Amino acid sequence: MEVIVLVSTVQRATYREVFAVAEFRALWLAQLLSVAGDQLAKVALTVLVYDRTHSSLLAAVTFAASFVPGFLGACLFMIPVVFTANLAVATICLSLAFFFAELIVAPIWAVPMDIAPGYAGTASGMMNFGFGLAGIISPMFFGVMIDLTGTWTVPLAISVALLLLGAVLTVRLRPDIPFTEESVTSLQRGRAAPQNA
Repeated sequence: MEVIVLVSTVQRATYREVFAVAEFRALWLAQLLSVAGDQLAKVALTVLVYDRTHSSLLAAVTFAASFVPGFLGACLFMIPVVFTANLAVATICLSLAFFFAELIVAPIWAVPMDIAPGYAGTASGMMNFGFGLAGIISPMFFGVMIDLTGTWTVPLAISVALLLLGAVLTVRLRPDIPFTEESVTSLQRGRAAPQNA
């Protein structure tokens, strides 16, 4: 029995080598400016609403509503991916879905600072853990579902449903009500009260 061992001789590129490529620098800078501009526009709109109305609730709703186009846009462009067999259509729709999903990134990292300013680090860490866990589970889930069903339709349809769920849950965000020790205590008392009655 002969054992063949393959050893990769490809060296990983350094950051310096990657940024030496003009096309990559242009794409990286465009992405950076896009995310920064997107976030600045959302913050500016929120500040404008607060300046005009002096309502923290309306300002919070404005900021939370900035998530909805990202979720719905991603969902809208994932739907054709579920039903098409055309590679070009699937590629274009996935690209647009990822574009809209990226619109969610900047504001989602701002939410812990609005809702839980005293616990922003912990809340951000919990979010990052959730993202990492989803990154571990989703490829396995896709693989199992494709093995069980023989089609990509089921896991992609579940992705669409999760995007819709994200849009619905976003509407329920209340950044105008900060997370504090008192709010947790009152929630716990509220839940315990019916049991004692």
